[in-house]
Amino acid sequence: MKHLLFWHLLMATLFSCQNKHFVDSLFYNGRIYTVDKDSTVAEAMLVHDGMIVAVGDEEILLRAYDVKERTDLKGKTVFPGFIDAHCHFYGYGMNLSQVDLVGTKSWNQVIDSVSAYAIAHNDGWIIGSGWDQNDWEKKNFPNKTELDVLFPDRPVFLKRIDGHACIVNQKTLDLAGIDHHTKIVGGEVMLVDGTPSGVLLDNAMDSIEKLIPKPSIEVVKDALIRAQD
Repeated sequence: MKHLLFWHLLMATLFSCQNKHFVDSLFYNGRIYTVDKDSTVAEAMLVHDGMIVAVGDEEILLRAYDVKERTDLKGKTVFPGFIDAHCHFYGYGMNLSQVDLVGTKSWNQVIDSVSAYAIAHNDGWIIGSGWDQNDWEKKNFPNKTELDVLFPDRPVFLKRIDGHACIVNQKTLDLAGIDHHTKIVGGEVMLVDGTPSGVLLDNAMDSIEKLIPKPSIEVVKDALIRAQD
């Protein structure tokens, strides 16, 4: 009888172990706010590969999981990550690899910055942002003439600081099929003496932005890392 009981206990133990899941970490003895629809507060949390696997009572969780590491929270509170939903984190990172025109005091300074960038990056689109003609002594919108001379074969796209205007060169206009006849609802192709000046307003920028090649995964990763520094 004793032998039979022993084997039953052994088989039950083996069966229990075989059905358990293995996870990296258990955080217990805390106040873990789950922010679910019932505002549940749990005492323990399981984590595996950096992801939350389960929350609940420590004893119940340990019936279903084996853990490598245990951390006593000692009654401390755990909240979900706080996220600033309007920091434009990705855009900020991408801007770091483009021409920074914030604070330029004249169109000549813009041209100098773009020229320096073009030397360091000798192929592909020239993309920048941050200029504002309201900061210049001459507050008129710029003209693409110098961009056409300097970059006849490379598309240039320079967005104003507020994102509601940009200036491009003739190469970019040609790629987008924009000329003095182009009419765009919700936007404007600005003309000087009946010819596009290179300045596009609001929705007129959409036809340009959709032409810009999407960055590779490597470029995106690099941008996100830069944004963290």
